[in-house]
Amino acid sequence: MHKAVNFLLYYVAWLVCVLSMQSVDRWWWPLLVVALLVGWHLFRSQARHRDLICIAVATLLGPLVDVILLLAGVVVVPISAGQIHGGLPPLAMILLWPAFATTFHSSLAWLLPHKVLLAACAFVGAPLAYVGAETLVAGLQLRPDLPLAALLIGVVWALCLPLIVICSTAMESWLVVGTRPE
Repeated sequence: MHKAVNFLLYYVAWLVCVLSMQSVDRWWWPLLVVALLVGWHLFRSQARHRDLICIAVATLLGPLVDVILLLAGVVVVPISAGQIHGGLPPLAMILLWPAFATTFHSSLAWLLPHKVLLAACAFVGAPLAYVGAETLVAGLQLRPDLPLAALLIGVVWALCLPLIVICSTAMESWLVVGTRPE
């Protein structure tokens, strides 16, 4: 039951983050929802230190995926999203990462040991999420055209998500278990 609730709450957070990009005045929506999600997740967690490390690593490294896509011009966000600089993701995109990280050791835990399958899921799932966001947010654009943008997003995510998981796992084993990654 906990995994299903985790999965559902992540998608609620995703929807709130995406919809908040419609207006600069809604910057606090994703902040509140993601804070509640992360708080709930950590409260329910049997391994709080591990999950906190995972969330921290994903929050620090994950937005680099969005930076790559923004700087390459593959993703263009509307002014309403509150983007400070063309190469930096807006707050709502950054907050998707700690929300997503709550799924790593819960609803997506089965996927983490299988890096090739994780990459394949990222290759397919990430473009679908961006296309979904594009349909919900006026001004959010995938360029130069949808098929090429989906391919580029899929490749970037397929390469980066397993690396984020590997870094998180290494940091967890180093800080929680006390063994240094080799």
